[in-house]
Amino acid sequence: MIKFKSMILKPVISYFFPKYAKYFTDPENIIDGRCFEKTGGFSRIVPELWEIHKIPKVKYKSLLEPTENRFDPNIVFHDDNLNMTLNEYIHENIKTLEENSVEFKIIQRNEFETIKNLKGERLVTNYMDHDNYFYRQLFYFFPGKIRGQFLITCTSLQVPLSLVIQVRRRREPLIRA
Repeated sequence: MIKFKSMILKPVISYFFPKYAKYFTDPENIIDGRCFEKTGGFSRIVPELWEIHKIPKVKYKSLLEPTENRFDPNIVFHDDNLNMTLNEYIHENIKTLEENSVEFKIIQRNEFETIKNLKGERLVTNYMDHDNYFYRQLFYFFPGKIRGQFLITCTSLQVPLSLVIQVRRRREPLIRA
């Protein structure tokens, strides 16, 4: 499905939106819905309806769920080679989020282990940017294979609670088909 979809979409994007064609990634490394990242030595399952994109200045291919809103939910893969412990790295990331958000809240922080016995730490946050949009972010922090850190960031736009209450008071459906 993903390979077929990409075979159709890439020429269409290239023709109508040549500026963005370079960001659309060929699915040459996709086997049974799993995308293999050769440079990073990892793979991930691509959720249904999501697309693989090469984002400028991001080393690894990212996953985007196309929407009609101003923001596409995304999963971004990143590695750093900083000379600090994983806990220090997490603390610095939290500090950066606090400094760059209008509102910031840690919902959950806990250690976890993957099915491949890889140990890491998960951080769930809510924050509001300077344009008054609310986001939910999940961070998965891992120690790097040899040294450094590896980070997976999952970001989605959240509907403000005041808007949900306002819509429910008018008794309108939240989603229209």
